[in-house]
Amino acid sequence: MSLGLFSAGLSGVLAIVAWQWLVWLPQAGAWSKDYIWQRCGFAVVTAVDWPLIPLLILSGILWIITAFRQIQPIDATSASQLNQDNSLGTQLPAR
Repeated sequence: MSLGLFSAGLSGVLAIVAWQWLVWLPQAGAWSKDYIWQRCGFAVVTAVDWPLIPLLILSGILWIITAFRQIQPIDATSASQLNQDNSLGTQLPAR
C-alpha cells in the first residue's frame, strides 16, 4: 500500500513537472527560462487540488514503518497450538 501511494504521489509530481515543461517553458521569456525548476516546485507545492506533498510524506512514513517491521516466523509448536485454538474448525497449515 505504501509503495502504491508513493508511486501515485511521484507520478503526480512528475505530471505537474511535465505540464510546466511543455506549457510554461515555450511561452517563457529568455530571462525566465532559467527558473523552470523554481516554477515546477511552486506548481507542485501550490497544487491544493491534489495533495501530493502530504501523500508523499505519508507514504514515505508508511514505507519506513513497513521496512522496519519484523515478521516473526511460526514454529511447529505454536502452529499446532493455533490449530487447536482455532474456533472456526479449519486447519491452519503447519510450517
